[in-house]
Amino acid sequence: MDRLPAILAVIFISAFVFVILADLWWPIIRGDVGQPHPTPPPAVETLGPPQVAVVVDGLLGPIGMVALPDGGLLVAEEGTGSNDFSAGVSLIQADGTVGRLISGLESGRDAGDLSGVPLVALSPDGKTIYVGNFNQRHLWTLPLSPDQQKALTLPATPHIPADLTPAMQPLNNVWVINPYDLTFDTDGRPVVTDASGNGVATMNPDGTTRFIHRFDAIPNPLKEGTTVQAVPTGIERVGDEYYVTLTGGCPYPVGAGQLVAIDDARGQRTVLGGLNMPIDVAQGPDGTIWVLEFARFTTDASCFDGSGYQVKTGRLSRILADGSLETVLTELNFPGAVLPMPDGSLYITEVFPGRVLRITFGLAETSATPSDLPHIEVMTIPGGIQPVGNPPLTTLRMVVDRLGLQPNPGQAVKEGDTPLAKLGQDLFFDPILSGDRNISCATCHHPDFAMADGRTLPIGTGGSGLGPERVFVDRVTLGAEAGAVRRLPGKIDPITGETVVTNPFVGQFVPRNSPTVINSALFPAQFWDGRVQSYALQGAKVDTQESVVNDLGMTDVLAAQALFPITSLHEMAGATLGGLPPQTIRTQLLARLRGEYGYLVQFLDLFGDKLDGTAAPQDAITLPNIALALAAFERRFIFTDAPWDSFLAGDDQALSDQQVRGALLFFGQAKAGVNCTQCHSGDLFTDMGFHNLLAPQLGPGKGNGYTRREDWGRANVTFDIRDRYKFRTPSLRNVTLTAPYFHDGAYATLEAAITHHCNIVDGATAYDPSANGVPPTFFSSLQPFQPAKQWASAAQQLQKGLPLNETDIADLVAFLGALTDPAATDLDHFVPESVPSNLPLDQSQAAIRP
Repeated sequence: MDRLPAILAVIFISAFVFVILADLWWPIIRGDVGQPHPTPPPAVETLGPPQVAVVVDGLLGPIGMVALPDGGLLVAEEGTGSNDFSAGVSLIQADGTVGRLISGLESGRDAGDLSGVPLVALSPDGKTIYVGNFNQRHLWTLPLSPDQQKALTLPATPHIPADLTPAMQPLNNVWVINPYDLTFDTDGRPVVTDASGNGVATMNPDGTTRFIHRFDAIPNPLKEGTTVQAVPTGIERVGDEYYVTLTGGCPYPVGAGQLVAIDDARGQRTVLGGLNMPIDVAQGPDGTIWVLEFARFTTDASCFDGSGYQVKTGRLSRILADGSLETVLTELNFPGAVLPMPDGSLYITEVFPGRVLRITFGLAETSATPSDLPHIEVMTIPGGIQPVGNPPLTTLRMVVDRLGLQPNPGQAVKEGDTPLAKLGQDLFFDPILSGDRNISCATCHHPDFAMADGRTLPIGTGGSGLGPERVFVDRVTLGAEAGAVRRLPGKIDPITGETVVTNPFVGQFVPRNSPTVINSALFPAQFWDGRVQSYALQGAKVDTQESVVNDLGMTDVLAAQALFPITSLHEMAGATLGGLPPQTIRTQLLARLRGEYGYLVQFLDLFGDKLDGTAAPQDAITLPNIALALAAFERRFIFTDAPWDSFLAGDDQALSDQQVRGALLFFGQAKAGVNCTQCHSGDLFTDMGFHNLLAPQLGPGKGNGYTRREDWGRANVTFDIRDRYKFRTPSLRNVTLTAPYFHDGAYATLEAAITHHCNIVDGATAYDPSANGVPPTFFSSLQPFQPAKQWASAAQQLQKGLPLNETDIADLVAFLGALTDPAATDLDHFVPESVPSNLPLDQSQAAIRP
């Protein structure tokens, strides 16, 4: 015991000496002392005033960029962050054409931040594109052919992961988690920052991964004695070093960011400090080092919901010859990457706005996208039939024979009054499949309105009545699941014991017009944007945006679509289940059905023989079986026995003279420049494709654009900017029964819809909702026409306009009337008297008024 003080003293002195030596020698070991450190070449002494032009917007979380030899630009996109496959790489061709080069990569969130594809790079030899995708444990590569190396053009359909090759594969437990930016070493091997692994990695000769540097925590300038993680983002090779931007991790303190230089010997030195979330560094052809800062972050804000990022606090700076930092551009809106160009200009991405900017210094330049309205010069051609050498009826016969048109399409798959269809009918009309038990599939697809609802935009959950008379109610009764699933506050009704809440959906309309169920069984893509699709009506696996539905292995596209409206907040999920994960909603509704004896009996009769000996009777009620039953009922609504079909079958008296004139116009036999079959082709009068008609944008939209009130249509499925504002070509069969028209119900009459086709620019710019049967509720929601954005994807078939006069339009409307099946005009017999749950059926307001 007597020796203990002496031993402690020796230990203390030894530790003290070790600390002193470490303090002296560690910088030498790390390379911070006695090493030559190149300074950035002198920056241009003065710059003209920065001029900002928007090159493209509407991208999904753009960050990394790379310039191509042909003048094009590749842009990495993080995607929506919605745990989908929306991440990828877009190509901006030298001619300004924009579209997805690579798509279908995973996009999600990591601690609240977007995590998809932050980087894209081109190998020094120009032969390989590198792509970084969060949490894939490797990079992706896309080899380029010799022709592509000279001029890269957009493919007809984007490349998908199956077309890519992994690179920088894991080595034991070593891999990149969040590859954020990439440069190349002197041998042409990729050198990557890992924003989640807090280091820099490179590729071994065998293609595996090794880290060449790990970053220690950096001081928190707002709280003395504490540190934050050093998150490496941008990287650039400068001389024999790599410049790396380090963003101070959560809580992202102001001034914590650094620009550091590392070398191959694991040395590290600080180039700049006091930065605000630096996200990229790049060296221009003239040697100037550019530094990009993402944003300031609000002190004490949450790091996990994005609310702390302050808008328009990003800035661009350059390092001067004396090593100081000069800010040249402020108020950038969440910039992601900077790309210097040989002409002295810069490209900068803005992540959340989805834009690519071009920065020049000096005189103002015009926007990279046209701001003037496109002009359509419609040919003036007299109306009436043009001489064709044959009587009109003979000419029409020749046309349909040449096109091979056949009568009564789809009758072979039409469902009869089968037990499966009867079960589907009960499910279709039963509010039990809605969260609040107050709406059914039939509410928006009702026999009284040709299996649609006759409204501009639907009132989904939280309403009462049918069709144009449907109104919002003041209060909503929650389902029994609400207490256990969501714990919503409410009042207990003393009579029924049910929980009642103020209707949270008042004024919240479903964003798109209700398409008719009639003949929908014959379409390979469902919904206006085709987000549930198959390459065959039955037999091919259905593809959706939900992997959990894809995993069901369904081959009936009509059945698969039935699983989606029930999970939509504003359509059917309601206050009880809305906002929960889609599969959680389906599971809750499945449990409901399994508790209803009337349904249990029907499902057992139809599917009980498929149960194994250990299954419970309730196991006959499954999501695929529910969907199959609904699809069987919807297949009863195949109506393709119209006067037109009688004509095709040989009846020359089936069409009136006016309808014949309209048919000749429609099929391109009456006027130059008019051929409706360019889109409305085949026996169903649709090409099954997607087109941008410059349709007016009404209603709440789908969360797209700056206002979040735009609807980008098909692009919300493909995530390709070329598909913005495109919607599915509807079938024209029975079209006279399904007003209003277009994806948002913008036109109340066929005459008005056809007139819009005549000059889509005039239709978009001069659109007046009050003159088109649109309720005043929607007047203020009309979005202004944006030619620079909307014209690029406008339907080629309509860019020259249609030279139609009033007589022509009347003839076309008459012909479209010949496509109406008389049986589709009276569907009341499809409405059941009751449903197994005994919940009340939807009724018109007239029927429920006292």
